[in-house]
Amino acid sequence: MIIIDEKRIFEIISKRKPVTVALNAPDGMLPQVQQTAINITKKFDIPAFVLADTTWGTCDLNSNGAKVLGAEILFTFDPTPGTWMYEWNNDVVEDAKFAMSAGFVFRHLPTTQDAHIGFFANRQFFAFSNSAPAEDLWEAHTRIVSKLNPQLGLIGNFFYGTGQGNGDSTRKITRYGGDLRMIYKNMKLMSHVKVNDWGPFDYHRDFNLTFPLQAMIDISTSLGKQDWFGLPNTQIGIRGTWRSLDQYSPRYAPDGLTPAPNVFFAGYPKGSEWEIRTYVHINIGK
Repeated sequence: MIIIDEKRIFEIISKRKPVTVALNAPDGMLPQVQQTAINITKKFDIPAFVLADTTWGTCDLNSNGAKVLGAEILFTFDPTPGTWMYEWNNDVVEDAKFAMSAGFVFRHLPTTQDAHIGFFANRQFFAFSNSAPAEDLWEAHTRIVSKLNPQLGLIGNFFYGTGQGNGDSTRKITRYGGDLRMIYKNMKLMSHVKVNDWGPFDYHRDFNLTFPLQAMIDISTSLGKQDWFGLPNTQIGIRGTWRSLDQYSPRYAPDGLTPAPNVFFAGYPKGSEWEIRTYVHINIGK
């Protein structure tokens, strides 16, 4: 039996007076945590969110519930080993004119996994009725870092492989693409191209929602020094995003048909959506 000490939680909230509360717990406790979040909102009139990020408890040690045979090989070329290729801040500290890592991952999944948890638009979570079928999955990936000089750098990530949605979709996809970032003095370029890949949000993979083609380019200039991590900075920029749509894409509505959950319009021409965005960021901190 699982008992959450809500009295203690309420005492902490009353003492610290937060404007928002986030809760998390192992998967087996998420239903009880969801109720606690509802009770917090009712009692204190503040938003309470359930993160549902992966955590591990005694009831979740076999959370995938599947037999898995995995193999991975990784090659690395880094002529400046003083800046380790896999350091968390390698984007910033790497000083090689050319460094690269390339790997291949294979997973043999002879059995299905446990059903995954998804979220509705109102943040209410639910368990999918089934899980993705047993499939063998693989992916090849490459990361390239090039710091030609202190004022010019380039970082690229590229991938090609197969994948499955987290939910109950039986569709197996083959996806490929990459992203490229470049900094030259106070100018920064970010871009990506993805083919038959999931969209940018978690629910796209949860419901196996893919776009035939996604492309984005972002160009900005800054009053100060550009940063690889996208930390707060005073800058002005413009971003363009374009996606093609098909029967597996959200918002796909050919010939004026109304999109609906779990309704797939097969046999219609591909659609598209695009956005051009300008932005100004002002940072008044240190």
